[in-house]
Amino acid sequence: MGSPIGEPDKAGWWARLQARYADSPFHLLLGLTLVRVEAGLVEVELRDSAGVYNRAGVIAGGAIGALIDSAIVQAALTRLGEGDRAVTIEMKVNYLAPARGGRLIARGALLHLGGTTAVAEAKVTDERGNLVAVGLGTVAVRRAAMGSGAAPATG
Repeated sequence: MGSPIGEPDKAGWWARLQARYADSPFHLLLGLTLVRVEAGLVEVELRDSAGVYNRAGVIAGGAIGALIDSAIVQAALTRLGEGDRAVTIEMKVNYLAPARGGRLIARGALLHLGGTTAVAEAKVTDERGNLVAVGLGTVAVRRAAMGSGAAPATG
């Protein structure tokens, strides 16, 4: 089914966003996967791997923060053009429960998209559906110049 009149078809852009995400060295290092993309909504998975645990045996807050940051940026990118860029300029995280193992899912949702900034939130749950952390972030939005051919960011 096509997009509404006046709106570009985003399905191809979202597929390329997922492909670029999968090739990102940072996302590979942390074991992050962009598993769902819709308009203003994403799901990012943090796979269970030894490198994300701290000495207390729980998933490190920094890994969870990176997961939240990624979900926030990706949620914003779903509503931008392919050549546009988004980068986090502010983020707040509340850690609610220890993540003791298994995979985590961050569900990112775009709350506001303006001309130069966007605001999004992410909620992180464990495999059992327990809420582990929530985050709210602001990203700077840089729109591509028409016909510039600028390479898009993956956030």
